[in-house]
Amino acid sequence: MLAFDKIKGPQKYEDFGQGERHGSYEWTWWKKDGGFARFVTVSRTSQSSSCQVEVWIGADDGRGFVRHLVAHFDAVDTERPDEEPLKSQLQQAVYEGEERAAKLTPADLTPKQVFTVTTEKPSRIKAIGGPPT
Repeated sequence: MLAFDKIKGPQKYEDFGQGERHGSYEWTWWKKDGGFARFVTVSRTSQSSSCQVEVWIGADDGRGFVRHLVAHFDAVDTERPDEEPLKSQLQQAVYEGEERAAKLTPADLTPKQVFTVTTEKPSRIKAIGGPPT
C-alpha cells in the first residue's frame, strides 16, 4: 500500500491528519492566512494493483471555498514514496501546491450555498388548468 510517511508537508502548514475519506486515503496540511484557511491535500485511491495519486489545494473563509487539482498521476500500489521517482513526483506536486495555494485570494472563493430547513408542511400545488389535487 502506498504510504505518505516520507513526504514533507508544505512549510508553515500544520498537519491536519491522514485518513480514509470518500474511498481515498488522504493527508492534508492547512494554515490560517489572510483571513481564510488554505490547504494542500495528497490523495491516493487504490484500483486493483495500481493507484491514482492526486494533489489538491484550496481555501475556505467560512462563507466561500475553492478547490483546485494540482497534479494527478498513476502509481503501482506497492510503491512507497521513499522510492524514486514516486517520491520526487509527490514532493514536487506538494511544493507546487504550496506555491499555488499561497496565491489564492478571497476573490477566488465560490460562495457557499445556504439551505433553510423548515418543519412547515408544504403547500398544495395547483394542477395546471385545474383545482388543487
